[in-house]
Amino acid sequence: MRQIGERFEKNEKRISGLEQAVQQMAQEQQARLAKQMQEAHTKVLIDVTSAGYERGTAYTNVLMLAGYAGIFGIWSFTKDHLTETASLTVALLVGLSLMFFVGWELAKMIHGSFHVSKMTKLISGNKSPGDFFTELEKTQTEAKVAQLWFGRAWFVILAVTIIPGFGGALLLYYHYLAILLDWPAWP
Repeated sequence: MRQIGERFEKNEKRISGLEQAVQQMAQEQQARLAKQMQEAHTKVLIDVTSAGYERGTAYTNVLMLAGYAGIFGIWSFTKDHLTETASLTVALLVGLSLMFFVGWELAKMIHGSFHVSKMTKLISGNKSPGDFFTELEKTQTEAKVAQLWFGRAWFVILAVTIIPGFGGALLLYYHYLAILLDWPAWP
């Protein structure tokens, strides 16, 4: 009877150890699945955010370029009616705005060129399919993360382009009103 009791206790310990091992494996599997789901959701969010940023910047670029063309066009046709100080101030403000805008677009172009260079190198390399797809996903993720950074920085650049650009345009229009309404010129 005693032997049966000892065997029963040994089997109970084995079963308990097995239960703990199964529970640990289940927890590890759940953690792996949760991490995979998080990575998949993160990838989708990066894709969606990047696509929205690309569409938004394309629209903004068209508006900005139309604004610059309009301001410079109006200014060039009517600058003879402005004071020299007003004309130079408008040129300085709008030119500063344009310089920030072009600098930003150049930075994006340079980043894009580096990305294309990485992709070309990847495509022309002799990698195994597994290494190729791993490297491809890594390169694409890096590009999308960089796009997210550009998206956050874009608001700052947008402000430093809009403020002086609008300042120049407002000064230009103030002077036209001043000429029409006989107000004093400023500055």
